[in-house]
Amino acid sequence: MSSLRLADGGDTPYYLPLGNEVELFRAAHERALPVMLKGPTGCGKTRFVEHMAHVLGRPLVTVACHDDLSASDLTGRYLIKGSETVWLDGPLTTAVRTGAICYLDEVVEARQDTLVVIHPVTDDRRILPIEKTGELLTAAPGFQLVISYNPGYQHALKDLKPSTRQRFVALEFDFPPPAQEEVWADDPETRASSSYAPTGRATAVDGGHQLTGRWSFSSGCNHATWVLLGGFVVDDQGHPVDFRTFLLPIRDYTIDDVWDTVGLRGTGSNDIVVEDVFVPEHRSLSFTDVTKCRCPGQEANPGPLFRLPYGSVFPYSITAPIIGMASGAYDAHIAYQRKRVRASYAGQKAAEDPHGQVRVAQAAAEIDAAWLALERNMADLMAHARAGEKIPIPLRLRVRRDQVLGTGRSISAVDLLFENSGGRALAAGTVIQRHWRDAHAGRVHAINDPERALTMFGRGEFGLDVGPDAML
Repeated sequence: MSSLRLADGGDTPYYLPLGNEVELFRAAHERALPVMLKGPTGCGKTRFVEHMAHVLGRPLVTVACHDDLSASDLTGRYLIKGSETVWLDGPLTTAVRTGAICYLDEVVEARQDTLVVIHPVTDDRRILPIEKTGELLTAAPGFQLVISYNPGYQHALKDLKPSTRQRFVALEFDFPPPAQEEVWADDPETRASSSYAPTGRATAVDGGHQLTGRWSFSSGCNHATWVLLGGFVVDDQGHPVDFRTFLLPIRDYTIDDVWDTVGLRGTGSNDIVVEDVFVPEHRSLSFTDVTKCRCPGQEANPGPLFRLPYGSVFPYSITAPIIGMASGAYDAHIAYQRKRVRASYAGQKAAEDPHGQVRVAQAAAEIDAAWLALERNMADLMAHARAGEKIPIPLRLRVRRDQVLGTGRSISAVDLLFENSGGRALAAGTVIQRHWRDAHAGRVHAINDPERALTMFGRGEFGLDVGPDAML
């Protein structure tokens, strides 16, 4: 995907220099030297290029590199238009012809054979051969090639060749004081609650976003001093352009005490209210980066736990407690049934009822199946993370499949046990009715929708597109 942005004389994109990178980039541009921006994802490389293009008054052509990027994607291709075949310039060719800055974002994602095409425009020749048209283009004045490169993210199979790296002036980037320091520098035990559903609205401003909204179900918020909130970033017409998570300190939000429920009463999952609050850039994350496991926190923390996908960890944080509730209900039921005598059946001991024994066996099997599947999946996730490997999509789909089924199995087990406990289980003080209420309350969490997760797994098995908005 590529985009062309013209320097239109509007507001300069906000960028706060951390060193002399502005002066160095300007000097490289004046000398027609290509530039490589080295640094972790999310540290401001793209914003820096946008800022410099505006300052220098040059058009900016941005290309988001990916595994399938071909040389034709950069230089151009012939297209059928009616009865004619017409040539369409690619983004690199457009930049060479017009004297624009061409920015190849995360260039190492592109195939090595594709990157060979940039070599002639990065040395003193400044030429671009277009093999399909027979042209040999000389770069127009003002043309500059800029690439971004994240050395910490890459591994041996994905790296820039020395013959490519040595052609560029390299500028090192890093994070400004990170959000982690704000949250935990003074108190390592600082707690944060969350509500990730994008019920808030944000607009981009210099240095960050203005955020407004109301979020429900922020469990534990009365015991936390920070909160993570989901929201759509909208443009001037109110259309969503990004889905981000925003991190706010308690001074920037209020808690509305609305939690009065039949289950999970102890979670205190109250509403969070935010009214036109500024959130700096370093305290928000695009969900696209979260899904790709390419966030600042993952750059700063090399441990394997931080390599796991959000779409695998968060759902398990919902299902694991529900399995725990089912296990608690099981223990309470067994202890009760061992002592229970069924007056309606001539004093029969409940433990000797064969139908009750079958229900106990079924419930135990459901609970074991739910937990063992989650345990296996987590072991596989951690094995890939420890090896520094990308988590494969089939595994991520299996994780979500077993997560929703784990919740379903737990609910089935709790229902069997509750139905087998007799009328006295209805008393407000009994343990099993609390587990029954809490498990059913947890089941209605959006992450537990079985059809959505199972459909994703089925599509993946048949080789169909899962969709960019999938919680994986």
